[in-house]
Amino acid sequence: MDIIEPVALGDVTCTRAAPAPYFDRSGVQQMAPPNTLRVTYDPADLSRAPYALLDAGEVISAGAGLVYSNVPIVEQVYSATATYAKDVLVYDPVSHNVFQSLIASNLGKALSDTTAWTPRGAVNRWAMLDQYNNTQTSNPEEIIIVVSPQVISQGFYIGNVDAAEVRVSVVDRTRGLVYREEQSLKVSTSGSSFFNWCFKRIRRKTWAVSLKLPPFANALVTIAIRKPGGVPKCGMCAVGPTADLGKTLMTLGAEIKDFSDTSFNFDGTSTTQRRNWAKRITADVVVDASQVDAVYELMADYRQKPIVWVGSINYGLAIAYGRYSSMKPVVKGKNRWDMSLQIEGTV
Repeated sequence: MDIIEPVALGDVTCTRAAPAPYFDRSGVQQMAPPNTLRVTYDPADLSRAPYALLDAGEVISAGAGLVYSNVPIVEQVYSATATYAKDVLVYDPVSHNVFQSLIASNLGKALSDTTAWTPRGAVNRWAMLDQYNNTQTSNPEEIIIVVSPQVISQGFYIGNVDAAEVRVSVVDRTRGLVYREEQSLKVSTSGSSFFNWCFKRIRRKTWAVSLKLPPFANALVTIAIRKPGGVPKCGMCAVGPTADLGKTLMTLGAEIKDFSDTSFNFDGTSTTQRRNWAKRITADVVVDASQVDAVYELMADYRQKPIVWVGSINYGLAIAYGRYSSMKPVVKGKNRWDMSLQIEGTV
């Protein structure tokens, strides 16, 4: 069982005095405006992951955060001195949430005033970075983000994805590009059948994970989620340090926790209110006796903290973003403990 501890991200800026060149996904040279991080493709091989460009005159501000996103924020930033009409949407840059005005001539009302404003969830750019799997960021053709974790981050995970491929790169601020990885989300359904190859529906994974990003403490991680000719969507994105709790046993199980509700009428007819769902994982992990105290203390630190649990990198149902609800180590021998886990994924 591996875990990824997501880095909490804020807003991070890139400072550059003048426009600078980069290559877009078609290999055409463009000019990035001042104070905007450049994300470039390699024109000699456009199939590789894009990466951040940093020159000596470019400065990334301190702190862990989102340095760049190609997803625009269309809502206007909230101002206490502006007057808003009923149903107008505003954006709070502190919480990254959108609020809808409940009243006409809305002036000077704080966003915390529930008589004047109602929250509408994370803004589109930040929906993939909130703590909910069912809220999705979407953007035509491609979603690109660049994050600065500020710690050694060897793992990334994306979930609830509707896309064709994901590309990841790592740029160290002194060494430049140090890593690139491309993952196709297409799943073969042919089963060695020519008919299936030609006519069966295309299937795609809704997740991608990697635990092998290089260990650089001051790196920029670029994640590009592509769906050529369509609109890619991503519900969860996490980047952060990793830890190995032990080997997951074959007893690992997963289920769907459905929050829908069905009500029955007196004549037997029913009405169903379809709601969100969450993943629940049960797993037994083998922990070496020499490491059981360290793992136990680590788990105590993760109480009620949402992290990414990777029971197996080969199965999406064995990966969840959420909290563990129970943990029970049981001695199985002189050199081995078994730790039973129940993990509650977020909606």
